[in-house]
Parts: sequence; C-alpha cells; structure tokens
Amino acid sequence: MVNDNSKTVEINRLKSPLKYDDYKVYDSHGNEIKGVETFSKLQYVIEPDSNILSDDEILEYAPNSKEAAKVRLRRGVG
Repeated sequence: MVNDNSKTVEINRLKSPLKYDDYKVYDSHGNEIKGVETFSKLQYVIEPDSNILSDDEILEYAPNSKEAAKVRLRRGVG
C-alpha cells in the first residue's frame, strides 16, 4: 500500500517547475525529462508514477502525460 508521504512527494514533483541546464531538462528530483516534438516545438511532460497515484490524481496533476492518455482510453474518453 502507498503511504500519504509518497503521494505528497510525487504530487510535488509533478507540480514543481522544470530545471533547464544547457540542452537538458530535469524535474525537481534531478531526473532528466525527454522532450517530445509537437508542431515544430519541444514539449516537456513529467510522467507520473502510476503505482503511487490514482487515475483521478494522474488526470489532475499530469493531464498531458502518456499515463493520463492511457487512463482516458481505459475510461472510454478519447
């Protein structure tokens, strides 16, 4: 079972601003974030840990992530 502290840490990681260093982008924990090219510009999305957050929390805190797209497909939305 996931405790409340790990949920809080994960939500804070998703809500924190990205850090830019030269040509790389990092989340608040120092994990490198890969960019996805959309319409000739790079978009950086932090992927949530689906083992920690519920589907509703993923949709709320990381709506543009791949995991959120999977949640919407499971629910028949999109």
